[in-house]
Order: sequence, then structure tokens, then C-alpha cells
Amino acid sequence: MTNWFYPIASVLMVSLVSLVGVFFVAVSNKKLQNVLLFLVSFAAGALLGDAFIHLLPEAVAENGFSLSVSLAILTGLLLFFVLEKFISWRHCHIPTSRVHPHPPCFYESDW
Repeated sequence: MTNWFYPIASVLMVSLVSLVGVFFVAVSNKKLQNVLLFLVSFAAGALLGDAFIHLLPEAVAENGFSLSVSLAILTGLLLFFVLEKFISWRHCHIPTSRVHPHPPCFYESDW
């Protein structure tokens, strides 16, 4: 019985967790905008956690902790940092006003 019970139970639990996003469809746009930054931060943290906890030790185990592995990690971090800065170029701490206008951003639109 345990040969098939635990795999099916784990798949059902993971599937139920993935359905959490469906509940945000019913949430109003204002509440969703308040929660969206936290959800994106959680997703980015999960991806970084996966990379640093699972993928990097595997790369080091295969190739050894050599200069090429270290340079590949550093190059990847710098490349995506520059890409993120290029995509969201505008960074300003002054609120939008008639005297200080900002171009519209993709996350400031009312969909």
C-alpha cells in the first residue's frame, strides 16, 4: 500500500498548493496590487533558493569548485542584474506630479 500511497499523496498536496493562485483571480484589483509585490518577491526568492541550494552544489560536484565555475556564477549574476536594470530603467523616489511627470510603467497600469 505504501508503494503508491505516498507518491499520490505528495502529488495531490503539491497540486493543491499550486491552486492558491486561483484564489487571487477572485480578489479585487486594489487588493491584488497590494499583495502582488510580496508574491513576486516570494517567487524570485524560491528561484534563487533553488539555484543556490540545488544547482550550484551539483555544478561544483561535477566540475569541482574551480575558477571557471566561480566566474560563471559571477557572470550570470552580473548579466541578469544589468538586464533587470535595462528593463526597468526608471528609478525615482519623487512621486509623479504635474511638475515631475513619469512615463507609465507596466505595473502602474489599471488592467
